[in-house]
Amino acid sequence: MLRIISTKKLLVSQIVISEDITPPIRRMLLTYPPMMRNAEDLSIEAIRAASILAPPIVYEKKRNPGKGAYWCIGNIRTALCTRQLGGRERVRCVVVEPPNVTAADQVALALLLAEKSCLMLDPASADGFLLGIYTALQGTRRKKDLTDISKSFGSKKAFLESFGINRRKK
Repeated sequence: MLRIISTKKLLVSQIVISEDITPPIRRMLLTYPPMMRNAEDLSIEAIRAASILAPPIVYEKKRNPGKGAYWCIGNIRTALCTRQLGGRERVRCVVVEPPNVTAADQVALALLLAEKSCLMLDPASADGFLLGIYTALQGTRRKKDLTDISKSFGSKKAFLESFGINRRKK
């Protein structure tokens, strides 16, 4: 698919969605819903953790190397979330060889499919899994304050609602 060149800490302001991705594919990449309804509620620490787990996959344009902009072609949701950190924050990115311009759509979709195949929860069982995590964190001696992850995790009801889980069935 792509050859990895390096990993690099980049300023959030340097990461932009690839202009080589056509508008219909860009809409598809930007509109798939995150598991959590309001990902904007994630804390800075949670966004930093997400960027470690799924770093943006970027490339430099051959005609403008070293000019500061890196074009994101993979883990686009992570790149969008990191914008909440501010433009001066640095995040680790995977730098790859630039794809052929005509293949950018296929590369972006293949990366999305690979990401979702490996990391996405099964929608049919995600509610029980998430509730199990919540219960385990609250059942420990030192309860985890889940608002450290998201301000919308202040209560069990809010936690379940943020993922669209019907709390009356749980």
